[in-house]
Amino acid sequence: MQRRGKIYSILVADDDKFFRDHLRNVLQKEGYKIQAVESGTEAIRKILQESIDVLILDIYMAGMDGFETISLIERINPHLPIIVITGNSCLDVERKARAEGIFYFFTKPFDINQMKRVVKSAIKVHRNGIKNEKKQGERYPQL
Repeated sequence: MQRRGKIYSILVADDDKFFRDHLRNVLQKEGYKIQAVESGTEAIRKILQESIDVLILDIYMAGMDGFETISLIERINPHLPIIVITGNSCLDVERKARAEGIFYFFTKPFDINQMKRVVKSAIKVHRNGIKNEKKQGERYPQL
């Protein structure tokens, strides 16, 4: 998706290659720049290196899980909208993720059209948050 020449960047972090590739293909067709990684560690690396507008993050991955990843991102870029996805529909997992301040929670499988709407909404909130912070003279941390 593009607005005034900016192509919004979405990072997908999921250890399931099939799911990662499917989500990448669907969202690329919507006009977004999609990057996909298979671990929380790789997601952190990308967020430190590049400007990311939305993170779609699986909770259960090998190595650094989604909760650890969220905790680190909160210190790096606390305004980054995080959409959590998981194959585990446990209510405790959703509560814990929401307590971390995530933007939205999906249980796999989910409606891809709903994902598109949530991504669009997350970008709008993120874009407006940046605009509002700049008006107040604040700025995001240098990454």
